[in-house]
Amino acid sequence: MTCPQCGRDESRVYDSRSAIDFMGELSIRRRRCCESCSFRWATHEINGSHYAAIEAVARAIVAARSQLDDLAATLPALPIFENSSGALDVLRRKVRRSV
Repeated sequence: MTCPQCGRDESRVYDSRSAIDFMGELSIRRRRCCESCSFRWATHEINGSHYAAIEAVARAIVAARSQLDDLAATLPALPIFENSSGALDVLRRKVRRSV
């Protein structure tokens, strides 16, 4: 498996155990270690039937983000005030009121 830190394909599994996934089904959780950079990460192997459900949720999230971006682009230019929470608070409040 490719290391997310350095990108090399030299990794090993040092722990493998059963886990419960978000659908309440058994999955396999594996802890991996890169042989090159010693970076450690976890992977979860899910049942193939759950993959379609995960894809559907991911598509819904992407669509919702896109709709919010489109909504924000149609708002009139707003004055931006710097505050402790950051300049985008004005825009966020305006979007919340319009939804």
